[in-house]
Amino acid sequence: MYNPAALSIRYREDGQIEAFGPPGFSVAVEHYSGEALGTSAIISPDTEFGDMALIEGTRGCPSRCSFCLLGNIYRFRSEDTGKVIGDAKDVGIIGGGISFHPHIVEIVENFRTQGVRVHLPSLRLDEVPIELIELLKDDIKTLTFGIEAGTERLRTFLGKKITDDEIFSRIGAIMGLKSFNLKLYFMIGIPGETLADIDAIPELVKGPATS
Repeated sequence: MYNPAALSIRYREDGQIEAFGPPGFSVAVEHYSGEALGTSAIISPDTEFGDMALIEGTRGCPSRCSFCLLGNIYRFRSEDTGKVIGDAKDVGIIGGGISFHPHIVEIVENFRTQGVRVHLPSLRLDEVPIELIELLKDDIKTLTFGIEAGTERLRTFLGKKITDDEIFSRIGAIMGLKSFNLKLYFMIGIPGETLADIDAIPELVKGPATS
């Protein structure tokens, strides 16, 4: 974090930065070395998440999917956080491996008993506890899942070995709780991908074929 008012910036003709002033300017990077995971230090309505407090529930991810930097850099850690930050009435529990948190259901239950609404990031469809979705169904309208690819072959290659039938079955169980809006993440440009793999994405989103 730096204050640009303390710098002068010289640009090249193509718009790229050529140099900063004063010439001796530098930034010292200090890596966090503590054991506790991160939480919001500043809560303000003038931020992207409004008055929501963010709490890092996990770091890393045991899936270690081939495309994910986070899962392959950090060892998986989880934290049993349940403390409200200040007067926040909305808490976002963040982390790449939230679906694998061993106590995520109990943590959400704890927040709800304190009158705090809980928001979650993208979840792993085949790992997220159905009990968790049921706890949150009255507070959220949209659920986000990373499907990643339209074919089982590519999903296996990426590290998400879930079949089409398992996807439909899991989504069916979730939609049986409430008619959620679903946001599904897919990637295009995966090594070894074919046009058939790309065409499979909208077909998968349409749901199982019916006779």
